[in-house]
Amino acid sequence: MRDIYLENQASKKNLIDDAPDPGLEMVVIIPCFDEPDLTECLQSLILSQKSGEIKIEVIIIVNYPENADPAIIQRSKQLIKQVEELKKQVKSGFPIFTHMSVFPKKKAGVGMARKTGMDEATRRFAALDREGIIVNLDADCTVAPDYFNEIGRYYEDNPAIWAAGVQFEHRTGQGMERALEEAIIEYELHLRYFIAAQRLIGLPFAYQTVGSCMTVRSTAYRKMGGMNMRQAGEDFYFLHKFIDINRFGEINTTTVYPAARPSHRVPFGTGRAVAARMEGERQKTYSWLSFQSLEAMVKALPELHKTTMVMEWIYALPEVVREYLLEIDAATKLDEIRRETNRYETFYARYFQWFNAFRLMKYLHAVRRYFPDQPVVSEAGQLIKMMKPDYGYNSVEDLLRAYRDLARDVKL
Repeated sequence: MRDIYLENQASKKNLIDDAPDPGLEMVVIIPCFDEPDLTECLQSLILSQKSGEIKIEVIIIVNYPENADPAIIQRSKQLIKQVEELKKQVKSGFPIFTHMSVFPKKKAGVGMARKTGMDEATRRFAALDREGIIVNLDADCTVAPDYFNEIGRYYEDNPAIWAAGVQFEHRTGQGMERALEEAIIEYELHLRYFIAAQRLIGLPFAYQTVGSCMTVRSTAYRKMGGMNMRQAGEDFYFLHKFIDINRFGEINTTTVYPAARPSHRVPFGTGRAVAARMEGERQKTYSWLSFQSLEAMVKALPELHKTTMVMEWIYALPEVVREYLLEIDAATKLDEIRRETNRYETFYARYFQWFNAFRLMKYLHAVRRYFPDQPVVSEAGQLIKMMKPDYGYNSVEDLLRAYRDLARDVKL
């Protein structure tokens, strides 16, 4: 049977000559651009694989742009030598493949690297005529010992899920400089507050989208058009394809442990936030008031489904939401959604395909003129008190632990 994705959209060149093991179940993709070390990451994967019987492969995409500094090229070559030395110490049942990719300057980035590896993984599963799980990780991450077992169990228990994110906890302690530790704690707190606030007001697309925690079925990967080649934000755009059609889930029973390190490679994300905090900027987050105003819109959706007076419905909303909807001329689209959906469930799904995570971000940026960003510790502290009035905390570390527990559905 012809596979349109592999024929027309996937990377054309096979990266690996060795045939995959007939029992292959998972392939881990690790993009590496100017990475100093992979030993800790790979050793944690080896430990996790030893604790179960899942057959896996690791594909490392060592990459750099065609105009890269010679020092980066040299370090990339050294990294491959390092991996080859490590492979000599590993049992034969844990295949690790490395591939050096030189990308065009305009396309070079993590999206291109992930796509290169993920295309190869899905091609290898297709060659076996079986579905497998493609797992994404970053070179600065380690994983829990039950990582592979829990990913496999989750997909076995949830056949309707096509893609899922693994829970994460940034590494702290272990002699880390206090300023760096505070930076990563506050940044992770921002990520978790952002999702918790969305869930509290009833938004259905409230999920973390972290590239080093992405997993996807190989058949679904091809069906949904594969990975994009964005130089940043590739994880957000990729995973929301599955979130928007209700085929996304969360693996809460195991953990990825990303490193905390400053970086200026991309204009947003962990590295950029940590670097800014280390340079003296306090971590801020979206004001709770911007979410609180939006909650009125979510609660009013049953009325919108019933009414023929869409503009009246818009004018009944809080001022900031009303102004935003008027600015984007939402009335025409809302009337179309209302007229074309008889059942409320269908209307609700269509509404949030329109007011999706991308539009939420645009709304939050637009209403900053009313509700400026606030210090993350104060906003996250306020929100946890709303959700758990009896909960007390003594430090920002306590506050982050509470949000981690909430993300895993652990009762506080």
